Amino acid sequence: MSHKFSDRFSWYPIDRGDSLEINITFDRKSAIEMSPSVESILAGKYPAKKHCERVLEYIQAKHSSVNEGLLYLEGQKTRMNEDNDQEAPFRQRRYFYYLTGCELPDCYVTYDIKTHKSTLYIPPVNEDDVVWSGLPLSVEEALKK
Repeated sequence: MSHKFSDRFSWYPIDRGDSLEINITFDRKSAIEMSPSVESILAGKYPAKKHCERVLEYIQAKHSSVNEGLLYLEGQKTRMNEDNDQEAPFRQRRYFYYLTGCELPDCYVTYDIKTHKSTLYIPPVNEDDVVWSGLPLSVEEALKK
């Protein structure tokens, strides 16, 4: 197997009997020009509603009679380290994050199947936590995401 790095990337895997050869060439300059910047992708709004609709399509494909109801998911709860007053490192539940894009602990989301309305429930602000952790997202900041 030979590898060559420069402005171009080439990869040549060769089978032991030399009967297979694959040549992949990657031109970095044109790929950078074609791809959008990371900043422009991250600046966009998270497609939570589109994700909820995809989940609904999946459910309706499996159970065609589902035309009304409520999807409900809980986000990850705040966990404390044992024998300590510190919070454990936080990681949002993957399905909750997929539907909401929300990285805050102790949140809930509902999605009304009939009206296609999703609602994110954020915990109230605890004044004691603001001293140590700063202000949480406001409703306006959460809507921008």
